[in-house]
Amino acid sequence: MFRLSCKIVIRSNFSAKTIQFDYVNSIIISSSTKTFTDTAKIVIPRKLSHKGVSITEMIRRNDEIEISLGYDMQLEKVFTGYITKVGTGTPLIIECENAAWNLKQIKIAPKHYPKLSIQDFVKEWMPSYSCKVAEVDLGEVIIKEESSLATVFEYFMKNYPLSFFFRDGVFYGVLTSAMTLSNEAVKTIKFKMGYNVISDNLVYTLEEDVKIQIVAKAILADNTKLEYKVPATGEGEIRTFFKPGAKSIEELKAFADEMLATYKVDKMSGDFTAFGIPYVRKGDIVHLFDEKFQERNDKKFVVESVEYNFGVAGYRQKINLGYELKNG
Repeated sequence: MFRLSCKIVIRSNFSAKTIQFDYVNSIIISSSTKTFTDTAKIVIPRKLSHKGVSITEMIRRNDEIEISLGYDMQLEKVFTGYITKVGTGTPLIIECENAAWNLKQIKIAPKHYPKLSIQDFVKEWMPSYSCKVAEVDLGEVIIKEESSLATVFEYFMKNYPLSFFFRDGVFYGVLTSAMTLSNEAVKTIKFKMGYNVISDNLVYTLEEDVKIQIVAKAILADNTKLEYKVPATGEGEIRTFFKPGAKSIEELKAFADEMLATYKVDKMSGDFTAFGIPYVRKGDIVHLFDEKFQERNDKKFVVESVEYNFGVAGYRQKINLGYELKNG
């Protein structure tokens, strides 16, 4: 019988002390490649104390926090970040954000970039961070009003096919069409239906039922923006891609048609719930096996997001599938 284990470490900027405890009512952590900020919510008894002093007297907003979870004190560090809110009710709720919190404190004055690349922008504003970002030219970019650095990255995510996120202390900027991370820490983890998978919401869709529109974009040397859509009017999923080096609408059309053929195939999507081990992070690869349904068997997917739910009822990981990786 496995025993649930956790360790919460808080480095207090207020008291200059390190606080550690191993009891909680519950923890929910959300980590995704689709959202700029990972979040954690810890629920603990308000009467919880550290060395005879109430926890509420020792922690403050902006304190550093680490959350490790597991079984039988075999722990994995699942979250690192900062406390953003300490509740006033009972039980005590502590809300946290990952390193994205720091970027929300960095202000950028209105600025005009005649031609901006993601790599140059990251070098300008994050020189002290470990970063792995794609070489993508965004063309002309105008920051019209004072904004936080995080807000600018969120704007890029909304208006370009880009994802920005932290993982293992590294800041990533990747094309959403090529989510696989060049990181030696990325693991391939096996899951077998009926063995270490508790439940699933996986959906298998046949090629003819896949509803998708491909949007291909390019930026010319003079900052002219080109765009081509196939089909011209679509329903369902929209996938947007940059085509570096494209010089004409004809090139974009050929590229979009090629991408549509890639996506108009039988596919599986959705999520499944597993125990807390084996530990999975966003960007990892899950290798699924299902003896009952061959269309779901021996498939590999990049993990788009994970929600960790820890408490008296157990430790669960809800794993959402991203892109399928073809075997071979």
